[in-house]
Amino acid sequence: MIVLAHFGHWYVSMIYAAPALLLGGALSVSALRERRRRGREDRPPAPRA
Repeated sequence: MIVLAHFGHWYVSMIYAAPALLLGGALSVSALRERRRRGREDRPPAPRA
């Protein structure tokens, strides 16, 4: 049988993990935005009709 700890055991760990998770998320979003920005700069402009 799997026994899960109640929330009181988890929230203390999450307090310590939150800054690292937020930093990792911010870096991921930044890398994604930079990749998209580079993709737009590398593409030739669309022809005007």
